[in-house]
Amino acid sequence: FICHSAGGLVFRYYAEVAGGAFRRAVLQGTPHAGSDMAKLRILLETKQLVGGLPLGFPTALENALRDGKGQISDDLRPDSLFLRYLNARKSTAVRERYYIFRGHAIRSRGALTALESLLAVARAGLGRKLTQTGQPSLLIQSAQSLIDTLTLPDEVTNGDLAVTLESAGLEGATYTATYPAHHIALVKDRAIIEAISRIVLDLKPAEEKVGR
Repeated sequence: FICHSAGGLVFRYYAEVAGGAFRRAVLQGTPHAGSDMAKLRILLETKQLVGGLPLGFPTALENALRDGKGQISDDLRPDSLFLRYLNARKSTAVRERYYIFRGHAIRSRGALTALESLLAVARAGLGRKLTQTGQPSLLIQSAQSLIDTLTLPDEVTNGDLAVTLESAGLEGATYTATYPAHHIALVKDRAIIEAISRIVLDLKPAEEKVGR
């Protein structure tokens, strides 16, 4: 089985709860400890309000975050009932057949500093723009409150822009590799595809490209 994102959680339920048969499983960018989608959406909404603030989000990832609504968003919340149930099982024999691939999209301190500076500029300028929109004062106050609480979530500063490194890891997995890739790129990156192909073909996985 080769699973990406929340698909890895669906597979884990199949394997660890339902006792489904499998030989090996590759889990790419799976949020085993959840993902704070609410904070990520606030970041995207602010980007849209600013008019293209370059926060480093690929378009495909933005679309995925907007579409991640309904029951799945509740289950993906850190410490959700579903995740507590799934992670409490500690299925060691099953996890020994897991191969973890996770992304660390923004690794440069300079890049993070630049993003933080952009957010600071956005916070300072958005308030002025809001007062010029002619919108009701209550709406402006609500928008200002949103702007004032805006920060870069851990998913951005220490993850693949959707899942943190810590959440994408899983205790007991036989193999964990970290690549300089964002959440969607995990299924497209040539080096990752080659590494997964080696696993599928019963070959020894290549050395991890970016360690942690």
